[in-house]
Amino acid sequence: MFKIRFVAKFNKGIKEHNPNGDRGMIFMTSLQLIRAAQEECIDQWAYLFMLEMAEMRKEGKERSRMMGEEGA
Repeated sequence: MFKIRFVAKFNKGIKEHNPNGDRGMIFMTSLQLIRAAQEECIDQWAYLFMLEMAEMRKEGKERSRMMGEEGA
């Protein structure tokens, strides 16, 4: 399943971001790669945070978590 989804997402990304093949990771400096990876981590954190909020809302705990009360 991962392989099927990966190929589809990768090909879509190439068409959107690098249709001429003149950009991409191989042309990035180390610092650019690090920053791009950091941005991806931030995106993943945001997705997980929103999923967490949805689950906590079901349990009535969203407000305390959003206020920074750990362990709530």
